[in-house]
Amino acid sequence: MSVQVGDPVCWQTLQEGRLFNDVLPIEGQEHAQTGHSSVHSLDFHVEDAFDDDRCDVLALLCLRNPGLTATTVATAGALVGVGEEDRTLLCRPRFAIRPDPEHLKAGRSADPSPVWRPVLIGGSRPYLRVDPAYTTTAPGDDVAARAFSRLCHRLEEALTRVRLRPGDLVLIDNHRAVHGRDPFAPRYDGTDRWLRKLTLTFDLQRSSVRRRAGSRALALS
Repeated sequence: MSVQVGDPVCWQTLQEGRLFNDVLPIEGQEHAQTGHSSVHSLDFHVEDAFDDDRCDVLALLCLRNPGLTATTVATAGALVGVGEEDRTLLCRPRFAIRPDPEHLKAGRSADPSPVWRPVLIGGSRPYLRVDPAYTTTAPGDDVAARAFSRLCHRLEEALTRVRLRPGDLVLIDNHRAVHGRDPFAPRYDGTDRWLRKLTLTFDLQRSSVRRRAGSRALALS
């Protein structure tokens, strides 16, 4: 069903380049801001916001979710009412976005350097490039920091909770929505919450061209 939306792509730097990634708790990563955390909530974010070649759509298939732990989602509709001054600031490349630690594990090739980018892209219906856990502003740029904080507050207030059951599939527009997860108590006994993640692009040729130019993404047909 997901491939009717777009072409699947994967990352060389994630889970050995497998097309489907497992989202499940791992012991010792309970508080990490990755899909392997548990007792700490996974903050809302755009998938792989640090990279220009991030996916267009994120597909999450639920295999297990015994406690009905919620996936959190908010859309760019939450931006209604953002002031013109804030919008102007947020559309400027004043925000350093770093890759999450899963891309930086030993032997992987992701560049750990932050990229300076806007967190809103476009005019009246802007795209989101938001990942608060891995985003900073330049020292002393308090104006941009406050604008980003207000943006995050709006998205936080707009979060909707989706309680996936086994067999449920959710498709998330990775330009117009953010997603996260509520905390839960892991058991590590083979019965924990388990999702399968697939990232999709609308334009595989575009992704391939970017990959040849040095992108960190690996496209698969």
